[in-house]
Amino acid sequence: MSADIGLVGMGPMGKNLAINFHTKGFSVAVHNRTHSKAEAAANEVNSPNFRAYKDVADFVAALRPPRVVILLVQADVVDSVGEAIAAKLSRDDILIDSGNSLYKLTETRRDHFRERFGVHFYGIGISGGEEGALKGPAIMVGGDRESAHGRLLPLLERVCALPQVAGADNRRCIAYCGAGGAGHMVKMVHNGCEYGIMQLIAEACVLLRSALGLTAAQAGDVFSSAGAHEGAYLFENVAQVLRKKEGADCLIDKVKDIARQKGTGRWTSVEALNHGVPTSIIDAGVLARTFSEQRHHISLADDGSCSGKVDLKEGDVIDALMAGVVLTFQQSMDLIVAISNRMGYETDLAEVLQAWRGGCIIRMNFLTELATYYRSAAAGALLIEAPFIRERYLNTKTIESLRRVVGLGLHRGIPMPAFTAVVTYVDLLRTDRLATAYIQGMRDNFGAHTFERIDKPGTHHADWSE
Repeated sequence: MSADIGLVGMGPMGKNLAINFHTKGFSVAVHNRTHSKAEAAANEVNSPNFRAYKDVADFVAALRPPRVVILLVQADVVDSVGEAIAAKLSRDDILIDSGNSLYKLTETRRDHFRERFGVHFYGIGISGGEEGALKGPAIMVGGDRESAHGRLLPLLERVCALPQVAGADNRRCIAYCGAGGAGHMVKMVHNGCEYGIMQLIAEACVLLRSALGLTAAQAGDVFSSAGAHEGAYLFENVAQVLRKKEGADCLIDKVKDIARQKGTGRWTSVEALNHGVPTSIIDAGVLARTFSEQRHHISLADDGSCSGKVDLKEGDVIDALMAGVVLTFQQSMDLIVAISNRMGYETDLAEVLQAWRGGCIIRMNFLTELATYYRSAAAGALLIEAPFIRERYLNTKTIESLRRVVGLGLHRGIPMPAFTAVVTYVDLLRTDRLATAYIQGMRDNFGAHTFERIDKPGTHHADWSE
């Protein structure tokens, strides 16, 4: 067999992506460090066009030149596995890291593999989990533009998702994000956005159940309805979580309140700080998980929280949630632009949003409209400036709902770091004068750091004690 594509790493994602390629008519060669996994995948498919190879040399020899090899391995073995494969490849073959690697490492690897082996090294982000890998994920590509458009994108387009939105075009959910580590950068921000949205959803679950008194199944119905309306995969996901029973009990009520993390959300927050971009909602999601692992429960005699009548409806919670979701996407777009500008990626936000419309974990119907908006918007346009966003998600009613949600949480003593970050972000955006003027004054007073004025240019210093 002369295979169209090779995949290394037969974990759940790798196996499913390999099967996806085979289903779309490609002949596939697979390899795994533990050969039994590759054999099991080949036996499951049971086709002469899907074969497993134990030896790296045999695996590479089975590929039709110019070769394309996708790595789906753990981040800590990308270099060792990649070098073992690249040593058998020919000049201008393509080697792809499709795991969650930090984009800066992908930059280094691109140069290393090009200089040492003469191969094109790509970093691509794949979102959609095991099911997405099998049925069609969202794909974010970073690497050499000419080779990407000529050879790689036509291959990957066959296996990625189509948007499931009425009236959407048939462009598949794949984006060329720029050179070098751009694909992994966009996937990193995607994962950070996911952290923020998931924390908002989790807090909404607590509100619906603890404050509004809904059962888990009733809360699941609320999310299922909203998910169907908004095309939000994560809403449907949490609806299933809320409805799952174990005997007579809700399984979620037996789950520990500890949410661990693999690091991509933390990378997003760190990169945002390094680039001077506020991503407070994403940060709230990251820190909530961190706190859950290092929790110190303190019992206070009187914590000041109150009970009483709840002036809040299910629709208010969903309105507040969607406002938070939209603003999480705004912060994500801001960070992509900042990193792209510094790295020279020229990442097209319309292309990114096109990829995120379907297949991925954070897919939402409104991303299709946003992609259209960005294709015609002026340079530097903000997501929240899109007329349909303001009319639908950031209107007076939804902001009032947001304030009621946060107010109730504060009143009841319900921790809501993400919703609190959302309402704070709204107020920071809309206020005429920030409190930071006082910080300028204090810094100049204790350290002569100077300050800027609104009535004259330049920097100034004052003797504040007089």
